[in-house]
Amino acid sequence: EAFREDPLVKVPEIYAGLTSERVLTMEFIHGVKIEHLNEIPSAPKAKVIATLENAVAKMIFVDGFVHGDLHTGNMLITPNDKTGFNLVLLDHGLYRELEERFRTSYCLLWRSLVAGDVDGLTKAVTG
Repeated sequence: EAFREDPLVKVPEIYAGLTSERVLTMEFIHGVKIEHLNEIPSAPKAKVIATLENAVAKMIFVDGFVHGDLHTGNMLITPNDKTGFNLVLLDHGLYRELEERFRTSYCLLWRSLVAGDVDGLTKAVTG
C-alpha cells in the first residue's frame, strides 16, 4: 500500500490465500539483484540509490514502519519503459511499526549526524 503511487518502487502482490504464519507467497517478478544493476542500462546507479534512500526514508519517517529483512538479496531492479527501471522490494513477512516519538528522535539523530550537530545528536540519544 505504501508504494502503490510510487512509479519507481514496486512491491509484489501478496497472495493471502496461499500465505500462512510460516509461509509468505508473493507475485513473481523477474529482475536482477540490485548489486547487478549495471545489467540494466536504463537504471542509472545514482537514481537507483536515490530511489532506495527515498523508499527507506518514507517507510521510517512518513509511514512509520520498518522492513525487518531489508538487504540486497531482497531488492531487485527491473526495466520499465516509462521510468527506466523499478526498484522491487521483496519479502514482506516481517515489519515493525515505529512509534512517533521514536521516529522523531531517529530523524533528529540522522539529521544531526549528517550535519555534524553535536547538540542535536546529544538530544537525539538522550531524549
